[in-house]
Amino acid sequence: MTELEKIAYAKKFLDSLAEGVNPVDGTPVPEGDVARFPRVVGCFRYVSELLETTIQAGGVKRIPRGARAPFSATVEQLMQYRFPPEPRTVSRFVQAVNDTVDLNRVRSLRVRDVTDWLVERGLLVETAATDGRKHRIPTDEGRALGISSSEKTGRDGRYISVAYNQAAQTYLLDHMAEIAAAAAEKDREQEASGDKPSPDEESSGD
Repeated sequence: MTELEKIAYAKKFLDSLAEGVNPVDGTPVPEGDVARFPRVVGCFRYVSELLETTIQAGGVKRIPRGARAPFSATVEQLMQYRFPPEPRTVSRFVQAVNDTVDLNRVRSLRVRDVTDWLVERGLLVETAATDGRKHRIPTDEGRALGISSSEKTGRDGRYISVAYNQAAQTYLLDHMAEIAAAAAEKDREQEASGDKPSPDEESSGD
């Protein structure tokens, strides 16, 4: 489902509720239900109009990365971070951190921002596998911190998966200001040299 399709789907739900119809099963919303309160119905219609404007504009427009401030996150924002029950990959960690900030104001945190910093701190080390691909795996210090690695099989064959437990995630959150400062400094150096981050550097994928 595309972004526009998701927006249109959400608008359809709001329109149904505004008409007093349950959007899930098509039954009338009972009288006295909070969804029938005039103020609530007015909110449904108002948000529906906003979504219609977004649809007509072709979707949500994000400010280009270069026009935003370097990534930063306040303590209050990082307190919104939710720890999963199981260890998570750095890409999932980065995605969850980015969900706590306003990406229309600041640049997104990238996987490489985190892993570069960990390499510099001696918690990850870059190594080459038998297939020639480079991987970043935890050092003894990294494993003691809560970073683990294991070999798995995916669509492209076997690969090394690196996961971070809650202690390791907490460590990264506690040092997020340092990670952000190091990332901003590297961006300034790239911009000064006329280079632009590659698509891989911009992403926060696995």
